[in-house]
Amino acid sequence: MKKANEVKNTNTTKEVKEVKVKNTKDVKIKDVKEIKNVKIKDTEKVKGIKKVKFDTAEGLEGLKDLIKGLSNDELYGWAKELGIEVKDFPNPAIKRMRAAMSIKGHFFPTERKAKVESPWKKISTGELKKMAKAKKVEYRKSDNEQIQRMHLISALKVAGVNPEEK
Repeated sequence: MKKANEVKNTNTTKEVKEVKVKNTKDVKIKDVKEIKNVKIKDTEKVKGIKKVKFDTAEGLEGLKDLIKGLSNDELYGWAKELGIEVKDFPNPAIKRMRAAMSIKGHFFPTERKAKVESPWKKISTGELKKMAKAKKVEYRKSDNEQIQRMHLISALKVAGVNPEEK
């Protein structure tokens, strides 16, 4: 495995797609500036990772644009600086999304979308079956009651049945 400064001095290509760095004690970002994706295991030892600054005057769109431009390590480091705990998750995309949502909630706590309760929730599965039969709506059958309910509601919606009609 080559060290970052050895990669910088190679004459083979100008663009290296990926380098895995094991020993990060003396690695600085300027040493690997030509490299597109650098996987660094211990970001606390790396000197030169940029500090993230955000002004709430930029708004939610500004925050989204800023987050899009950050690497995963920068995003997790920023969350840590803000005092947000980012739990480890096997899927890196989901871990990134959770970190981004936590940061968004930190800066814009009132911007959360309110959950709209479904009007179908108040109707029992038995009543849904009666509604489907009365309106002559066909639906897929399932042994699982929750899946059956989902199929019923979906078929009734497609048929244009309003839940308040009962």
